[in-house]
Amino acid sequence: MMQQRSVLVLLLTLAPMHLAACGDDTDGDTDADAGADASAPAATALEYTGDFTMGDTVAPKHKCLMSVVGSGMGDNISPELSWRGGPEETMGWAVVLYDTRWASFHWALWDIPALSRDIPEGIAVGYDVSDPVGAHQVNTRGENEYFGPCSDAGTLAGVYEYRLHALDTDELELTETSSPDEAQAAIEAATIETILWEGTPE
Repeated sequence: MMQQRSVLVLLLTLAPMHLAACGDDTDGDTDADAGADASAPAATALEYTGDFTMGDTVAPKHKCLMSVVGSGMGDNISPELSWRGGPEETMGWAVVLYDTRWASFHWALWDIPALSRDIPEGIAVGYDVSDPVGAHQVNTRGENEYFGPCSDAGTLAGVYEYRLHALDTDELELTETSSPDEAQAAIEAATIETILWEGTPE
């Protein structure tokens, strides 16, 4: 009888310890799973969003001041562009406006911060851009301002691409005196991924 009582006491003593150990294991697994979920990479698909989307017409306000044929004028205001996603290793962004009909560069904006997912309408004149903060710009004339599409609608209309470049650096090795060709080359060399908004002038 004494032996049975001793065994019972031993079992009652060990039971809470066993339950606590099981509880610890369960908590540990839950924490580990939560940590794994928290560290899982987010979706990285690079996509454009907002009102200006693929295949849109380029409104007159976004065209250059005088069209190539001398009829029709624009306001030369850069459009708002927005996007989501992007490669995990993205350290900065650049936007390039390119005329595919004439294979010509119009404008570039670079050193856009990695956390940015849009550029506002109407980028102000100047090499140093305040919004997006820290960005810089140059156009095909070597001027530090936007230079919009210059084609009219119709037979002379070109196809223009606002190309978004995800970059592997937060600062390109360019200065205020860098040429448009140098800006293009630096952007291309640092590009990880590219999407574009394509449009024709109204």
